[in-house]
Amino acid sequence: MNNLTQIIIALLDFKGIGPKAIITFLGEIKINNETIIYQEVSKTNVTAIKTAINNKVLTPLTWEQALKKANDLINESVSKKIKIINFCDDFYPKKIKN
Repeated sequence: MNNLTQIIIALLDFKGIGPKAIITFLGEIKINNETIIYQEVSKTNVTAIKTAINNKVLTPLTWEQALKKANDLINESVSKKIKIINFCDDFYPKKIKN
């Protein structure tokens, strides 16, 4: 499972951050093989994410917890042979994407 899926799942864990905000955020950052650290998230210009940070909902601690929760969900899915796809995957239905 790639880090992109982990980032998406982690961000969706925060109230007020939805797919539109996540797509905008993903356009701002460079995804590589490393997990996105809180400092990178905190530099965003995405209003929903900035609001979560300003309201102390998204903090270094809650970001790490969300990443762990996302990783646990991914690992559980893999162990059950369930494939998680995200809206950036080729398999994601085009009708839902638009």
